Amino acid sequence: MEKKKVAAIVLAAAVTVCSAVPAFAGGKVGDIYSDTTQDLQRQYGESYVFRVNGLFEGDTYTVGNGKVLATFTQESATTDLGFEKGQPNPNVFTYLYGFRCVGEGETGVYITHHGKTMRLFKVKVEAGSRLKAATANAQKVIQRTVEHPDPVPEKWDKTTVIDEVVPMCDFAGTENSYLFLLKTNGKKDGYIMETARAGAVSAESYCLTGRGVVNVMMQQRFHREITAADKVVNAGAFNFILPKDGGFIDLETGKKLTGTAAQLQEKYEKWMAGIDPILRSQTFSYYSQQTDTHSNKIK
Repeated sequence: MEKKKVAAIVLAAAVTVCSAVPAFAGGKVGDIYSDTTQDLQRQYGESYVFRVNGLFEGDTYTVGNGKVLATFTQESATTDLGFEKGQPNPNVFTYLYGFRCVGEGETGVYITHHGKTMRLFKVKVEAGSRLKAATANAQKVIQRTVEHPDPVPEKWDKTTVIDEVVPMCDFAGTENSYLFLLKTNGKKDGYIMETARAGAVSAESYCLTGRGVVNVMMQQRFHREITAADKVVNAGAFNFILPKDGGFIDLETGKKLTGTAAQLQEKYEKWMAGIDPILRSQTFSYYSQQTDTHSNKIK
């Protein structure tokens, strides 16, 4: 189980809690209360937040499979206290916990309270048809590269697996590409970028090392890697756009784009229709050099 120790941070005020937590059937599990106790079905890339009351310091929040759900604690400080037997108790806490759906499958959500682990509910995560097709194609790229290695020091081998998948979308929010981050011999390195446009999937690029062009840009601007929750727009030809504060930021330049989502979608589609493929290769090569990547491929 992937464990996360309960932090000494209590929840936001009640009005904030009401707006943050979806309305699903709640109830008591043992002597704690969770606002979600029914099993859930979610899509890959979605996030969910739920509230648990009656926790003590040292209790833990876990999931059964960290490759299906990635946990987090929504850390909003407040003066609200937990309750025990209907009375405020400064040693009892209420927390907002959450998870992101990072892989296909089914797993449980657990709280360990006073040393006893209790399952609150189960979550089934499904992947759409585009993601399934992109995953299958990425696995073919891995297999082909292992069977026909390039003459460079870095190698993929039979231990190379997909470690994480980050979906990207167009300006309308429709998924159009996937960044597959890989792991070889337990080391996180290498990636495959799969596009899924017009009903077809293809490997746009891959590298035996590195974390992807989009992550190079994200690190330069925000000092972190992208996540599914970012809903990064892949506008094509290595133009990656971050939705932020009601607008859009070009990750390469850091500039805020002008125009509505529909206007920007039309603009980039027209630009893509006339771009020279050589320019795409040059852009990719430049950012690959920033991460010392090798064996750059443009499909």
